[in-house]
Amino acid sequence: MNMEKIVLLLVLLTCTVNGHMDFQHLEHIQPSASSETQKDAAQALIKRVTPQHAKYFNVNVDRRIGPKDKDTFMLNNGHKHKSDATIIEITGTTGVAVAMGYYYYLKNYCNSHISWAGNQVPI
Repeated sequence: MNMEKIVLLLVLLTCTVNGHMDFQHLEHIQPSASSETQKDAAQALIKRVTPQHAKYFNVNVDRRIGPKDKDTFMLNNGHKHKSDATIIEITGTTGVAVAMGYYYYLKNYCNSHISWAGNQVPI
């Protein structure tokens, strides 16, 4: 066997062995930022992505919702805005969970899409 085939065989064998390994759970990793800081960051994200609609979103970070050690978000129709539009309340266990809730809302309720490759936000 030539050297290239041996190297290729070793790479394939290594990938196969590593592909069947179980990964350690990441429950021990918790946010170091306060809930208020995470809330402000999530609200800033909404203002950057949809500046003209940011006033219709209210975000909160509450680590007590959902299953323990799982990122979770909840969407609720909140109170009415002075323009009679409904305020969407997004509550998440972390700021990242709030961002996931925002993405979920845009995708599933507004038929919009946001990604690194480009945005389609016709709301």
